[in-house]
Amino acid sequence: VWDFMKEPVSLNNEKLVCEAVMASCLSALKKFDSFTSPPSTPLEAMCETVRKAETPVLKGVLSYIEREMEGLDLKEYYQERRLKSLNLDSPWDPERDVTSDSMGDEDSGNWDW
Repeated sequence: VWDFMKEPVSLNNEKLVCEAVMASCLSALKKFDSFTSPPSTPLEAMCETVRKAETPVLKGVLSYIEREMEGLDLKEYYQERRLKSLNLDSPWDPERDVTSDSMGDEDSGNWDW
């Protein structure tokens, strides 16, 4: 399952994932911007430190996802990978067509799939 899940499934799926990650990052950055007064307690100071550390990380993720979205049309998705694995990614050639003569003995049930 994990080998399958690490590869892109569909353009629509990848786009939705990118949009969800971007929305989460933008939401967090917007919340960070709402803290305008200086920290007044040690806990608020620690939170400010965390926000300052997380801000460039969130911006970096946004930048990465934006680049990822630009290349979505260049990815090979499940359908293309599956067709290639079945050697069905090229035009049909009658010379390469599988016939019952090449598959096995029909009467004995010995099919060579």
